[in-house]
Amino acid sequence: MTQQPTTATEADASIGSVLQEEIVMLRTMNQQAHTWFEECQSVADRLRYLATISMSCTRLATLLKVERLLSGGDDEYPSIAAELSAALKELDGDQ
Repeated sequence: MTQQPTTATEADASIGSVLQEEIVMLRTMNQQAHTWFEECQSVADRLRYLATISMSCTRLATLLKVERLLSGGDDEYPSIAAELSAALKELDGDQ
């Protein structure tokens, strides 16, 4: 049984940690789906991968926005643009 946070600061840190894990997981999944897309020959399969990648990118953008809002950021747009740019570079293999 895990210990529950006792203060708001501990709760925020716990949420931030879980949120960061989710962001990393989605980025990893997007990267793998992109690899599979590139290797795929069937148009129907490519369309399925594109739909999956699209939904995942939308979820990633939402998580990044939530992360930014929880961290107290005022001007979220430059950060989201930077994060999306980083995600695109990861998909292209330019890590």
